Parts: sequence; C-alpha cells; structure tokens
Amino acid sequence: MRGDNLEDQIHSLRRLIERQSLRLEEKLTSLEDEVKEIKNRSPSGGGQANQGFIGDGYQQKGDINMEYLTDLEAKKASTEEDSVIESHKDFAEGLTIHGLSRIAAGGTAAKVLWTILVIASFIIAVLISKEHWSAFLEHDSRTSTKIVSQSKVPIPAITICDHTAIANERRRFSGEPPPVKRPTLVDFSIVDCARNLTACGYNGTTFVRVQNISANYARASPQNHLVKFDETTDCFTITGEVLEMPSDVLSYQAAADRRLSSNEWTELYVNSVDETFFESSEAVYWASEGFYYVNIEKKIITRLGLPFTECVDGSGPYSLNKFKGNYSVMKCQKGCFWEAVFEKCGQIPAMYKKHMRHPEKFANKTFVDDETGQACLSILENDHALTEKCDNLCELDPCYDEDIKLSLFHNPMKLDHFLELAFTFQSFLLEIVAEKPQYTWQDLFANFGGCLGLMTGSSILSIIELIIFFGLFFTNFLRSKKKNNS
Repeated sequence: MRGDNLEDQIHSLRRLIERQSLRLEEKLTSLEDEVKEIKNRSPSGGGQANQGFIGDGYQQKGDINMEYLTDLEAKKASTEEDSVIESHKDFAEGLTIHGLSRIAAGGTAAKVLWTILVIASFIIAVLISKEHWSAFLEHDSRTSTKIVSQSKVPIPAITICDHTAIANERRRFSGEPPPVKRPTLVDFSIVDCARNLTACGYNGTTFVRVQNISANYARASPQNHLVKFDETTDCFTITGEVLEMPSDVLSYQAAADRRLSSNEWTELYVNSVDETFFESSEAVYWASEGFYYVNIEKKIITRLGLPFTECVDGSGPYSLNKFKGNYSVMKCQKGCFWEAVFEKCGQIPAMYKKHMRHPEKFANKTFVDDETGQACLSILENDHALTEKCDNLCELDPCYDEDIKLSLFHNPMKLDHFLELAFTFQSFLLEIVAEKPQYTWQDLFANFGGCLGLMTGSSILSIIELIIFFGLFFTNFLRSKKKNNS
C-alpha cells in the first residue's frame, strides 16, 4: 500500500516536470520566433540575438529593441535628407536661365561645357551694352529740340532809353542825381501830332503812346499802363503785355523833334520779364524816323549742370554774378569790369550800384568827381588784360536761358518826327532746347536686360531664382557640414 503511494508521487512529479519542460520549450520557441522576426527586420542587430539568451532573455530583447529604434531613426533621417536633395534638384532643373539647369543636373562634362557657355553669354551681353555703360558712367548727354505751340505769348520786357542821356549816366561818378526828363504818355493820335507838333502842344518833351493793335490796324486798345519809368535813369520799360493772336502787335509810337539831343529815345533792350537789369542783354539802336517791324523769336535753353555740363544755376555765386537776378554771361562780364573800376577808381556810377546784389560792397571809398572818374574809367576800358580776364571768368553758360532774338525791318515813312516800333511774334511756336542724359539708369537697365534676355534667357524672375538656388546650395552645405561634425 505504502509502495503504491510512493509510485504515484513519483509519477505525478514526473508529469509536473514534463509539463514545466513543455512550457519552457514553448517560451523558448516563442522567443526564438521573436528573435528571427527582429533579425528579419534589422539584420545589423541580429548577430548578437542568441548570445546569452537563455540566461538573460528579457535583457537581450530590450537591447535589440533599442538598436532597432536607433536604426529606424537613422533610416528616417537619411530618407528626409534624400527628399530634400531631390526637391533641390527638381528646383535646379527648372531654372529658366539657359544652361543653369544642365549645370545643376548634368554630369561632369556637361557641367564644364554649360558653365563655359553661360559665362560666355554673360560676357557677350556685357560687351554688346558696353557703349551704353560707358555713356552712363561718363555722364554723356544729348540735346533735344522740340517746338511747342502756345495759345498765348507774353511779350518780353522792352526797355527804351534816351541814348545821349543814358550814355552820360554811365560815366557819372559825382553821385549827383541826373536831370531825368521823362516822355509824356498821351492818348491822342501820334501820327496826327507828328504832322503838326505845335498843334498837339509839343513843348520839347517826347510824346509816347503804347497800344495793342490788330495787324490791319482796324482794332486798337491803349496800353499806356504797361509803361514803368526808371526813377534814376532816362529809361522806361514796357512789360506785362500778352498776345493772344499771332497777328496782333504791341505798338510803341513816339512823336518828337529829334533835332534836339534830349529826344533821342533810340536805345532798345529786350530781356526776359523777370530781368530787372536791362543791360544784361545787348543794346539795339535805330537812327531814323519811320516804321520798324520788330519780330521776336524766343528760345528756351535748359542745361543739366554737373556732372553732365558745367553751368550756372539761378543767380549763381557772387564771384560770377555781382548783379541781382539770374546769372548771364553779359552780367558776369559787366560785374567783373565794374568791380575792377571800383577797386581802381574808388567809385562806380550810381545807375549800376543800385542793381548790385550787395551795394554796400560798392560804398564810395572817396569822393570822385566826374572828370577824374571818367579819366580812370577810360584807362580800364582800354585795358585788354582786364577784358581777357573777365572773358575767361565768364565762360560758363546759365543752366536756364531765355534766348530772345530780334529782327528789325525798317519802312521809311515820309513823315518827320514820327517813330513806331511794332513788336510781334511771327508765330506762337516756342522752341525748347533741352539737354538730357544720353542714358538714364532706366534706359541702361532696359538695354542691358534686353541683351541678357537675348543671350541667356534671363529676367528679373531669373535673378530671384538664382538667389533661391544659391540659398538652397548654401543650406545643403551647412547641413552636410553639421552631419560630418556629429
């Protein structure tokens, strides 16, 4: 009985051991299957899967999983890098400049060939536009002329002086007020008065009438209000008239006994409306009675100034223009001359001093009578060295210039004591001469861009593409350098 129980216990223990062995075998088989699966997924980590597995199976499994995750991260990073490289390559292959896509995506031989071709195209484009670059950088200029039609034309400032009286004033140094004798403005017919001076009350003073009349003299309107007398000289200026029809004329009529020296109103100056110093232009003289048809031609000239053309803008520096108003060559020469007169003679005539920009600089150094002053003035008038000095000083032209030309046509009338000047424009066409840059930066880049587009197919968008392309290239370079360092 007791022996039967012992046998039963041994048999039960044997079956327990067998069941435990089966369970261990099943676990071993399961772990081996997992190792095989890991080895199939990650061959690099499979070589160490069976070492010491029975003794420490769970620890070995954890190590294998860590290696697997590391390999997955590396593979993922490599995949992302390949994707970036592919996208950069696709962008490079789409560049619009001829040849750059071939340089970016081609082989070694293609890269060398297309690099040479692209560089040659750029060089040829630069050579084609070399003349334009040179003209732009050297500030070359060109002159353009255009004719502009005007609906209204302002008459320039017309100054008329008594020739004998103004000649005396130019040589008066004593400072005493000159005996100014103004003409008398009248509204009656100057022609009838010239036929009989006594009948119209002539007393030795010139009668003057200014009017706007039509070409056929069928219509006339008085314009005496346009006359402005000079307070210190024997001159008056007619200014402010605007012609609205090309056939209209501004008529100046005078009646006087010209056998008297005090009635020689025969010195004429024409200047721009803004000019106050009438001697800034050349004088025009006429010597006999009759009718003078005065045709006016006006041209506006503009210059660019530095760095294109050296010219004087506005009034200019005091060293070039001693007088008020805008600079002109004539004013520069006269200012240079009268400054020399002041330095040598100690005084200048009053008629010039009042037009100076700084009259205080010409305050009398000492009293000079007319005889002494005129003797000193004659010496300087014959000084050729002074004339040459002033001519050299005044070589520059003004940046803005109103060039006014006169054409006088004389019709002698069989009427003593009568003079008429009929001022008019032959047409209402204004000539404008303007200096312009040979090439502006807009012209330059338009021309150069056209050459580049012709030779390389490039444009503004191509330049932007190039910037992006080199930016991507630099990004790849930094990424590769960072990877190598890690």
